Amino acid sequence: MQDAGQQVLQLTYFGVRGSCDKVRLLLALTGLEYREIVVQGRGLKHGYEFGQLPLLEDGEIRIVQANAIVRHLARKCNVYGTTAKEMAECDMWMEQLEEVQQALWNADFMKDCSEFKEAQLKDKFLRGYLASALEGICRVMAKNRTMYLVGDKLTFVDTMLFSLLEAIDRELPQALATFPLLIYFRDTIKRLPRIAAFCNSGRRF
Repeated sequence: MQDAGQQVLQLTYFGVRGSCDKVRLLLALTGLEYREIVVQGRGLKHGYEFGQLPLLEDGEIRIVQANAIVRHLARKCNVYGTTAKEMAECDMWMEQLEEVQQALWNADFMKDCSEFKEAQLKDKFLRGYLASALEGICRVMAKNRTMYLVGDKLTFVDTMLFSLLEAIDRELPQALATFPLLIYFRDTIKRLPRIAAFCNSGRRF
């Protein structure tokens, strides 16, 4: 919980999930209070550092780039692992999950095309890159022997994987059907009280 008198964070982004979904989920998980400013129009990004959003303002700290924000919040709230080994594993997971997320966003079926062509491209992506990526995630997850990606407690990469799995489920509803471990993980994270409250609040977009 946030201490009385602690400054409320301010988050600026568009009214979509996008790269800010993992930031909002981590804020929900940690219970940090924040005020969100929703901007309209991509041209407004030029007024921010490097022309990038989301932007987090935490007192004198002002950070753009979603992954930088996530790392800052994870350090602030002690969800970045408890040892050097766990922190390194969190970084490894973050890079891998970001790679899969970017592949999903950049997939050919996300571009304008006919319904028939879109179905073909989705099937190709699902059977090719995505199936291999999800199998790899499951193999590494299984090595930890807990319900978490790193160590024996929640870290920020758990919310990152949850965000990714929900994005995959929206675009390719059949993709997770053969990965019961990922379905169990997604459903477990979604039932966490703070995550459940956030997902049902309308603040997630």
